[in-house]
Amino acid sequence: MNSSLLSFIRGAVLILCEVLDLWKKELIAAVGGGGKTSIVFRLSRELLRLKKSVLLSTTTKMYFPRGNDITVVIEDKKKSMFQKICNFYAGSGGDGNWDNGIVVIGKGVLPDNKIKGVEREILNEIFQRGLAEYIVVEADGAKQKPIKVPAPYEPVIPEKTTTVLGIVGIDAVGKPLTEEFFHRVEIAYRRLGYPYGKEMDEELIASVVTWEEGLFKNTPAAAKKVFILNKVDGKKERKQAEKIAELVMMKRGKIIPERIVFTSVISENPVVEVFV
Repeated sequence: MNSSLLSFIRGAVLILCEVLDLWKKELIAAVGGGGKTSIVFRLSRELLRLKKSVLLSTTTKMYFPRGNDITVVIEDKKKSMFQKICNFYAGSGGDGNWDNGIVVIGKGVLPDNKIKGVEREILNEIFQRGLAEYIVVEADGAKQKPIKVPAPYEPVIPEKTTTVLGIVGIDAVGKPLTEEFFHRVEIAYRRLGYPYGKEMDEELIASVVTWEEGLFKNTPAAAKKVFILNKVDGKKERKQAEKIAELVMMKRGKIIPERIVFTSVISENPVVEVFV
């Protein structure tokens, strides 16, 4: 690895909320594919264990979550939604800790058992009012595929977002560039110039990350960009991830994330490596 391109930390930090270098209060938007929902809930539960108040939502739609540490608030009217959030907060003792768990908010339940998303303006206001220390938002969908590029109308990132997590599954490497493995594949081969059906390599993934219309599209100017390569579960995946990280950092003049994190959420300690 070219150490002049990347500085790295091995084994120094082991949980997501540490390596993301979060402030005391954050509005965090997650985009991309490759295990985005797993990352979002892993981060939320880490913050909860640290006695932080955590509110989770989506600006699109998400599967109805289950768990003893999850309370789902469904409310179509903004005023009532805010009141329910405040009531839940007051029920935790009003000391800044939501011992009852993670609050997930949505505007309805769809026929496919998914939660209908909340407008970004509402999430901006929840953040500005300080109703939760950490708000974590799924800002697009990927249909459970490891990699995607956004359509013209996505991602739907709240303007007050402080950190954007751009997520790609390393299992995209070696797969063909088809609808089965790449969400919005037609944009990739038409706009990025990669042949349909070609084996996806590290160069393609780096292009998706650094392209202005790619992974970090619509990121607010003041928000920190964190690129997460997920499913780095072994030596082969680590080598592939390191190559992608180097290629991303070499593409100067385009979108360059402030931090790159390798994760393996099947592990007890999910963070494999951090590049800053």
